[in-house]
Amino acid sequence: MDTAARLTPDALLQHEGFVLRLARSLVHDEATARDVAQETWLTALEHPPQPGAVRAWLARVTRNHALNRRRGERRRAAREERV
Repeated sequence: MDTAARLTPDALLQHEGFVLRLARSLVHDEATARDVAQETWLTALEHPPQPGAVRAWLARVTRNHALNRRRGERRRAAREERV
């Protein structure tokens, strides 16, 4: 049985609370936290994690999306200041 068959969307969503709490702690804004969580779910569906390391994988992906969003916001703010 392949990885995608074992990790269904329902199985991934068992970690929904964890992902959302982590996203909230990283971005400190409810709307942005929900966006980061949605990006995490999309990544999980496109590139499923290995069955044994789901929670750690979700944490790493959530952190990466939060950092990318923060980096993008800083760049946007710098562009706006320049103009």
